[in-house]
Amino acid sequence: MATGRLPFKGETVTQTVDKILHSQPDSIARWNYNVPEELERIVRKALRKARDERYQTAKDILVDLKNLRRELDWEERSDGLPSGETRARRQNQATNENSLAYSASNSAQNTSS
Repeated sequence: MATGRLPFKGETVTQTVDKILHSQPDSIARWNYNVPEELERIVRKALRKARDERYQTAKDILVDLKNLRRELDWEERSDGLPSGETRARRQNQATNENSLAYSASNSAQNTSS
């Protein structure tokens, strides 16, 4: 998870569902300043209320996540980060990407039911 928190949380299941349907999640930057703006955009798109504004397939979100990874890899090479730090960043990002793709896939399945 990019923030270590759920985007929508209520004290009961009913409150949580109400927040999912009617509330906007907090900005990721509020909880994690190291998250790239593009990742925030991807997450916001995945969580949009209007079905036609969200990613339509898990493949669509995966394309954006892979593009983000390429951009970050290019920036790391340009910054000349030590290889260990680069490897740790990639592993952390891969974990975030897999988590987001899984969440988006589950969200799409739950909202289409």
